This record gives sequence, structure tokens and C-alpha cells, in this order.
Amino acid sequence: MKAVLLLASPTRDSPLACAYAIERARALGAELVVAAVLDPAVGDRVSRKLDERAFVGEKVTESVVCCLERDLRIQGEELVQAIAAQARAAGVGVTTRIEEGELSDVAGRCCGGREIAVVVVAAEKRSWVGRLFAADADVQRRLRLPHCEIKVIEG
Repeated sequence: MKAVLLLASPTRDSPLACAYAIERARALGAELVVAAVLDPAVGDRVSRKLDERAFVGEKVTESVVCCLERDLRIQGEELVQAIAAQARAAGVGVTTRIEEGELSDVAGRCCGGREIAVVVVAAEKRSWVGRLFAADADVQRRLRLPHCEIKVIEG
């Protein structure tokens, strides 16, 4: 069965990408596979920023980092469930996943055994300069899915 894969971050609201993925799945008669992509380095990055700016002379404890990562996972679960409800309301079958890692790795794991027709990547809105230097072809190269249509939707 054909599928449309939606890769979204739980830290960004992406209604345009969600609506597009649901509509494409409906039009193709395909299943929607929704993956909330968790950044594996988010805990370290936040910890480093807090160490540099907020906790002068002290280190952020591991429990704080674990709490941040747990909160991100909860946000991911809420995101995929909300998108799944929208897809079901549109008459589209849906599978949800919470995945940690780089986009290419997550996409590969989500494809397993499915004929992915379209990959929709919910991206952070970029400036015109950012859009100039970051083309869909670059995303396609990084995803390593040459047989799929890749659609990057900002906002």
C-alpha cells in the first residue's frame, strides 16, 4: 500500500505541512505515516546554554536534562495524536511514530516495508536568504530517498 510520510518536530507548529500531508494521502488513497522527530542532541544543547547563561559556576544536573527530554517526548506524542485525529476525520488511515535521530535515519526506519510516495518535511520558516541556499534537492540528498517525492513545507 502507498503511504505519505510526514516528518515533524514536536517543538514547531506545522499546520500547513500537516494539512498538505493529509490531503496528499487522501488524494492518493494512501496511508499517512506521521513521525515526530526528536532531536537527540536537544538535551545537551539546552544544558550547554543553561550552563553558559543561567547557572554561572554550576552545572545542569542530569535530572534536568532527562526532564527536558521526557517533556519533548510528551510533546511529540501529543503532536502525532492530534495529526492522527485530523487524518481520521478526513478518512485517511494513519500510523504514528515517535522517532529520535537525524531526518535521514528516521525516514529510513519509517519506510520499512512501505511504498512511500511522498515525504513531507515540516520545516522551520526561513528567511529569503535561507531559502535561497537550502533547496528541496539538498533535503532529498540528505534523506537518501531518491524514489520519493520530497516536499519541504515551511511555517
